[in-house]
Amino acid sequence: MASAPIFSLHDEAETLAGLAAAKPEAFHRFFDEWFPRVYAWALRELGSRPHAEAVTRRSLRRALMEVRDIAPATPLAPWLLSHLRREIAWARRGTPP
Repeated sequence: MASAPIFSLHDEAETLAGLAAAKPEAFHRFFDEWFPRVYAWALRELGSRPHAEAVTRRSLRRALMEVRDIAPATPLAPWLLSHLRREIAWARRGTPP
């Protein structure tokens, strides 16, 4: 089984800068790298594919809306996980985000 590529903090900073500049290739790289990971985390927590997909979409959308407000050296995994945890909490409570 092939493992996911490991990106350095430099790669992540480059991706964040590209996202902030609205570069399509940065969005594709971000989505290809992070959607499967965030979805896997959501699925483990929620146990439902439809709920995990919805929570993943919402958390990545919120993250992308805030991308210009974070420092370029911010590690992506903890930042995205914080968005996901918030979305999962809202989903479990049944409150709108």
